[in-house]
Amino acid sequence: MMTLSNFENFVPPQIWRRGKEYYECGAVTNLEEIEAGEWLAHVEGTEEYEVEISIEGKEIVYWDCDCPYDGDICKHIVAVILAIRESQSKQKHFLSAKEAKIQEE
Repeated sequence: MMTLSNFENFVPPQIWRRGKEYYECGAVTNLEEIEAGEWLAHVEGTEEYEVEISIEGKEIVYWDCDCPYDGDICKHIVAVILAIRESQSKQKHFLSAKEAKIQEE
């Protein structure tokens, strides 16, 4: 199960390094949680690419990038997942009763 805390174990080392560089140099822009667990961001690369990430509970269940990379996870997705991880670690989020109930299901 790929999660925010272990996803680097699922990424080839070269893609991990390049994605981390993108993240560290601030290439991720417009990071937004558009719905609970649904993230959208742009990554400045050769062009601006759009990345979508879906997280259910702790598991990363879907990712997509509109770049031409032919593999499973590109450097843009790595950069956005790192940005989401940072965003969530900074956020002190207390679940509402409704959110807690949804997570239990």
